[in-house]
Amino acid sequence: AFIALGLGLRLRIGRRDRARVSRELRRARKLVRRRGWQIPEHLPPVEAAGWLVEQVGAVAEPLRALSWLHYRVRYGGALDDDLTAPAREARRALHKALPRRRRG
Repeated sequence: AFIALGLGLRLRIGRRDRARVSRELRRARKLVRRRGWQIPEHLPPVEAAGWLVEQVGAVAEPLRALSWLHYRVRYGGALDDDLTAPAREARRALHKALPRRRRG
């Protein structure tokens, strides 16, 4: 029982260490929602970013860049550690540039 618990804990911690780019993407999507933009939930990351670019223009391009970084880690075998800093910078650029959605 203790071995299984230890393995589960190690796997969980290891997964967290590899998820920094994904975490930056989640934080960026949360920012988009807080600013009033409702990206359709069914869209995968790059298509979702494209939708946002269509709505607000080039200021949303950092979300597209961040989405591609996510794909490189998740599907392309890139190391999360190598892409964490660019992912963080993309999220910060989005934070600075993304306007609030005007209602009405």
